[in-house]
Amino acid sequence: RDDHGSYFARTSDGRIISLDLLYRGHDRTNSNAVITGAPGQGKSTALKHILMTLYMMGVKVIVIDPEREFRDLCRNLGGTWLDVGGGKAKINPLQIRPVPQDDEDEENPLYQSDDNAMALHIHTLDVFFKLYLPGLTDLQRALLKKALTEVYQAKGITWDTDVNQLTAENFPLMKDLHRHLEEQEDPRCKELAALLYDIAQGADSYLWNGCTNVDVSNDLVVFDTNRLMNSSDEVKRAQYFNTLTLCWQLMSQDREEPVFLIGDEGHILFDPEIPQTSMYMRNFAKRARKYEAALWLVTHSLVDLLNEKVKLSGQTILDCATYKIFFGTDGKNLEETASLFHLTDTEQNILLAQQRGKALFLLGKQHIHVDFEIPAYKLELMGKGGGR
Repeated sequence: RDDHGSYFARTSDGRIISLDLLYRGHDRTNSNAVITGAPGQGKSTALKHILMTLYMMGVKVIVIDPEREFRDLCRNLGGTWLDVGGGKAKINPLQIRPVPQDDEDEENPLYQSDDNAMALHIHTLDVFFKLYLPGLTDLQRALLKKALTEVYQAKGITWDTDVNQLTAENFPLMKDLHRHLEEQEDPRCKELAALLYDIAQGADSYLWNGCTNVDVSNDLVVFDTNRLMNSSDEVKRAQYFNTLTLCWQLMSQDREEPVFLIGDEGHILFDPEIPQTSMYMRNFAKRARKYEAALWLVTHSLVDLLNEKVKLSGQTILDCATYKIFFGTDGKNLEETASLFHLTDTEQNILLAQQRGKALFLLGKQHIHVDFEIPAYKLELMGKGGGR
């Protein structure tokens, strides 16, 4: 029971566990968490319960929601729900993200950082376009970066521009980039323009050709990615990456504001064919504590995080997580969990029993058998998302 804790769960013998998820001390060095378990074991219900507790504490909560499980809860709490899978909500990839403000040593300029926002964002766009058009050659990528620089300059944005002073309407759109490439005499640029037609004027323009119009000022923001499930792998990868760049901006823009990012259905974020996304999540996990932020990743199985193509990132996220909640499971996931965390036979039997709402909770070095007994008012606020 933490001094400033809130109700979390009960122990197997009925005692209350009260936690302050913002606490730092002893072996609790950050607020990151990993939640795993087979479908139907109560992961989503427990997660929503914890989310509401954080929200009541004044923590800003961001959710990436592939299965539209958080829409009812978001509505009931007065949060902001954004359909970023093809709805009206747009996140313009060409809008330059401000550089996170590090602590500055005002007395000694030698130790002050001076990162260039436009330069960093062009590197980010290089990854975005590689995800969207994986067949681009090195020469095409070089021509595209040159074109991006020229398009920004045409909008009056240079290397020295303070992007914090600009609004969403000040940044170029995909149609501006496409038109600029089409106007060049170099046939290679016209070829690039043809490749970018969809993103500027075709089917994919509904996702990316427009000014950023999402209001992310609310303390609860849900990015609904459900519609992306029917998109091509390239579109899905690029939009997930695009959304994550905005999430990191929200997490790092104020070192004093606690911000929690919850990634539901983690197997999608850790698709072995999208190592860039898992690497981005790894960076979240490693850097979040410096900004009073945290990453909570929810997935069916640890195996999702330990695929050879994403293992480096997945292992880092597991190692960084102060809190680990394992719901009922069996088979390969049980083997991996027991091996990684040295579970006793009794602890393995807890997971093998697969009792809904009961889990093994790893709090730093402690292993606790918990029962997520959820208050009725919270269950009512959750709505129907997540099934029965």
